[in-house]
Amino acid sequence: MTQFSPTIRVWDLPTRIFHWNEALFFMMATLVGIHLAGVVVESVLHRENLVAVMFHGRKRVENSKVVPDSVPARPPISP
Repeated sequence: MTQFSPTIRVWDLPTRIFHWNEALFFMMATLVGIHLAGVVVESVLHRENLVAVMFHGRKRVENSKVVPDSVPARPPISP
């Protein structure tokens, strides 16, 4: 029966790094896929092209309301 050895053998290190790298790649690819699916679902639910809005930064406003670009969210803080 072999006992557990906490030391890492030098020749196992590239293999372990490869497996961690591979696992992290698949986790990241899964998260990217979930994000893209969320963008598609939200685009369909809101009936607007969110990808185009992300690129050019302009969004259609209902009833053709004009929204000024430079309206502060809150008044400036006075000392």
